[in-house]
Amino acid sequence: MSSSSHSHWTSVADLMSGFVVVVLVLFAAASTVHLFKPPPTAAPDPLRVQRENRERFLDSLGRALGPYEREGLVGFNRTTNVITLRDASFAVGSACLTPQTTLAIDGIVETITARLAADPTLTIHVEGHTDPRPVTALMNACGWFADNTQLSTLRAANVRARIADRVPFETRARLPVTGWGADRPLNRNNASAPENRRVELAFIWPERADDAGVSPSVSSAAP
Repeated sequence: MSSSSHSHWTSVADLMSGFVVVVLVLFAAASTVHLFKPPPTAAPDPLRVQRENRERFLDSLGRALGPYEREGLVGFNRTTNVITLRDASFAVGSACLTPQTTLAIDGIVETITARLAADPTLTIHVEGHTDPRPVTALMNACGWFADNTQLSTLRAANVRARIADRVPFETRARLPVTGWGADRPLNRNNASAPENRRVELAFIWPERADDAGVSPSVSSAAP
């Protein structure tokens, strides 16, 4: 065999050897990449996401209510998640909301309705309270009432109406109303204290219902 033929076959053999080496290197690299592939990203904890969404919702309520808190018209307790419409929110001896209170409620209605739509576990209990001074006659001031229980219920119902008008019919059952009259004063040392006359909006999720002291007899107002 001539030297040129020998050189030709040597070149082919070298080429094949090089090809095999390249294939082996690529295979090894692919195996290594597969072997050390990072673990898949864990799915977010749905309970943690739910808690974070709730906190953002409550933060937004706090920001919206800030100016009215500074005026002493409302209070917002983030420990209990309760908004309190204080005594100044209503005309004396009346279930009529003052114009400023109407503005305060309207300022948070959009945030509340959006959260009710996004979170079917949320219930907002609207509860009215009075002091023990008796109602001496049947009265009509944004609704008829003859005693403190009726007055407190009517005040709560009028607050609820500002919210319920903006939510779908089927959501309104999650806005129950209760009138406690003078049965649950904040200031037990002074029954006539202004802080005892109030309407509260308690934001309740299932795991917080017992802690919030929500009565099992709370009834829903008519839609």
